[in-house]
Amino acid sequence: RYIPRAPIVVMGLPRTGTTFLHRLLALDPDNRCPETHELLDPLSKRPLAKRVKYWDSKLNLMKRLVPHLEQIHDLGAREAEECLLAVSVDVPLLP
Repeated sequence: RYIPRAPIVVMGLPRTGTTFLHRLLALDPDNRCPETHELLDPLSKRPLAKRVKYWDSKLNLMKRLVPHLEQIHDLGAREAEECLLAVSVDVPLLP
């Protein structure tokens, strides 16, 4: 069972290692980071497996359209993701 604690906030300029630090912190089982599918679809009523499959298919499409993207930023529905993605859902990135 997850018991919330005070949040750890990672802030920094682009390309300074914040994503690396965020994902490193996410490896600790005592920390809880939002996953990509949670940030892209926070109010989904779909079962988890269907939601993950849906978002993985959309992210795979992005990888095919922009092949070098994953060299910059790992993509996956179950990846720990930075909360910046949560504020970007107002601007549709994916169909």
